[in-house]
Amino acid sequence: MRSAHRDGRLFGPYDDARWADQHVAEMMRTPAEVAVPALVSVRVWPEERRLLDCAQPVLCVHIKGGGMTDPTEFARGRDNVFVAQTVGSGHFVQIEVPDQVHATIERFLTIVG
Repeated sequence: MRSAHRDGRLFGPYDDARWADQHVAEMMRTPAEVAVPALVSVRVWPEERRLLDCAQPVLCVHIKGGGMTDPTEFARGRDNVFVAQTVGSGHFVQIEVPDQVHATIERFLTIVG
C-alpha cells in the first residue's frame, strides 16, 4: 500500500505526504477479508453499465491528473454527464476543497434545474 502511495497510484501530487501516510497507516489496519473485496469492487464495478445507460444528469468531480478515476472518457459523447475539476486538492476533494465542490454542485443543479 505504501508503494502505491509513493508512486502516485493511490494519492496524487497535491496530497500532503504526512497526511497520506497517516491514511495509508489507517487503511493498513483494515482486516484483509474486508479490504480485498472493497478494493476489487473499485477496480471491477458491476454497476458501471447502469451508470453508462443512465439518462439522468450525472456530475463527476475529479482532480487533475487522469488515472483510473478520470471521468473524461466516460463523459465523451454523453450530454447528460458533466465533468468538473478541482484545483489544488488531492484524493479527497470533498474534504480538502469543500468550497469548490459545493460551488460545483450548485452550478450543476442550476444547469440541470
